[in-house]
Amino acid sequence: MNSSEALTVPNSLTLLRIVLTPLFVVLLFSESSFFKQTALVVYVIAALTDWYDGWVARKFGYITRWGKFFDPLADKILSAAALFAFVHLSLIDAWMVWVIVIRDFLITGLRTLAEYRGQPIVTSRTAQAKTFGQFVVIYYILILYVAQSFLPLQQQFGDVIDALLDPQVLFGMMLVVTLSNVGTAMIYLFDNRRFLERLPAVQFLTKLLATGFLSGYSPIAPGTMGTLVGALLYFVIPVSDTLTFLLITVITFLTGVWTSAQLERRLGHDPQVIVIDEIVGMWISVMFLPRLVWMTAIAFFLFRVFDTFKPYPARYLERFRNGWGIMLDDVAAGVYANIVMQAIFYVMKFSP
Repeated sequence: MNSSEALTVPNSLTLLRIVLTPLFVVLLFSESSFFKQTALVVYVIAALTDWYDGWVARKFGYITRWGKFFDPLADKILSAAALFAFVHLSLIDAWMVWVIVIRDFLITGLRTLAEYRGQPIVTSRTAQAKTFGQFVVIYYILILYVAQSFLPLQQQFGDVIDALLDPQVLFGMMLVVTLSNVGTAMIYLFDNRRFLERLPAVQFLTKLLATGFLSGYSPIAPGTMGTLVGALLYFVIPVSDTLTFLLITVITFLTGVWTSAQLERRLGHDPQVIVIDEIVGMWISVMFLPRLVWMTAIAFFLFRVFDTFKPYPARYLERFRNGWGIMLDDVAAGVYANIVMQAIFYVMKFSP
């Protein structure tokens, strides 16, 4: 592609959107109320270029492969910059932003690759609704944050603005956005699973996740090694509240169902190298408990016992196919271990 094809009006607007992104962040972080207001204007202008370059490209036929790649990328860069800026300003939780951003860039990469291979992926109405809702939340937070720094508005509507920016309100809104991102990602992956299964990078990522970062290939007790990885991740993941940890566990469970199903097709039913189920089971065994080393060690032991002997309904659940059986029997073992751990914690808490 020559330079004249790359620098069409739509592509120039896409470049402008990328250039405006760091300017928006710098202005937003300024102590000056005027600069914060300017940041809002810059963000609106950058967002409008997305609508306008798409309209121009469709109306005048300025559709190029360069534009197909960089236009959605510029959108993700702009929205990611706003979300990470909100994290820096202590308005929203970082883990939610990481889930959203990783999801957006992965799906954008998938769509770009599919387009390159002549198998374009059509954006579903559900995904469009997700994107609309995400931008509504970004504008909501951005406008209120800027209004908070504008003295006349702060003096007249300060209580209302503070209430609308209450951490619980923002957490609830971001939780809906995060779950919608995860849900639409699952739909994308399921609808395009045949295309994904043929990609070497996806095959490697599937193996990496399903085997607990390759711990499942341990020649000695791969299930125990996978459980150990789960225990280590439990302390490494920077999450303090139980709800967030529960959501991460659910997301990992769903990821485990999909990745396990892929390896099952290649290696047969419930191969020993799959240990992502042990990671989820270990996390369930310590759910709703204090994050203490000695309690985690006891939960580790109990989970291994229940996972080995598989009391009802664990052995029944493992009969399910397509990854569900692999994951569900360890969920049952984790629940049993958690029940015992809760009893131990209760006795120790109220014993004299």
